[in-house]
Amino acid sequence: TPSYHDGVIKDLIDGIPESDFDVQLEGQVEIIGWLYQYYNEEPKDLAFKKKSYKKEDIPAVTQLFTPDWVVRYMVENSIGRYWIRGLLKKGDSRSEKEIAQSFGWEYYLPESSDNQELQVSSSTPEQFATPEDITVIDPAMGSGHILVYAYDVLQQIYESEGFSKKDSAELILQKNLFGLDIDNRAFQLSYFAIMMKARQDNRKVLSQGTRPNVFDVPNISDSVDFADLLIKKADVVDTNGIKLTNIKGED
Repeated sequence: TPSYHDGVIKDLIDGIPESDFDVQLEGQVEIIGWLYQYYNEEPKDLAFKKKSYKKEDIPAVTQLFTPDWVVRYMVENSIGRYWIRGLLKKGDSRSEKEIAQSFGWEYYLPESSDNQELQVSSSTPEQFATPEDITVIDPAMGSGHILVYAYDVLQQIYESEGFSKKDSAELILQKNLFGLDIDNRAFQLSYFAIMMKARQDNRKVLSQGTRPNVFDVPNISDSVDFADLLIKKADVVDTNGIKLTNIKGED
């Protein structure tokens, strides 16, 4: 039985400043990821000593936590770019930079002037999506850091369209965010982190039975078709930082 007087729980309470867990100070998401990465250090070291890897070794040897600034850069230039392109196509008179600044997206990089007109016309649907129509998947979600910041950006988008935080929280879980991982523990952490974000905006989200669309797929052969199906439906895709955007067919 876990003890608050000795052992790992006491070490966590005594050894880590409370501010590191404070969502308002942007500590909560990163600390979950860092703790999980160190949690896997021992199995990773053991796996690297092997001459060949088994299926169960894959999570340990491939997981690497993505720092917060990298996550923000990726999400703002995928989901954020998708939304800004749509606003421009609808006739928003502001520049990309002005729109990004209105959302506080400090890592957003506007298109070059030579490329902007082509990008807006070619990669935004003819009928611009509402926030509820945007689908985002991270098929290698780890501890959920990217999905959690995607939640924040989507929440901003919903609010800009007149939705309340309470309603947006439930819609984001039901309609926008999807995640997969072959590691059950990573899935549990992602589930926890996303639900805590939603609980911050909607106090009833836990009692309503709403759950995020994140899943563990430990049997890799069974997961391939499932992942492909979700990716084809997604507007924004992240595959462990290798491929970022899949905006209506454009890589």
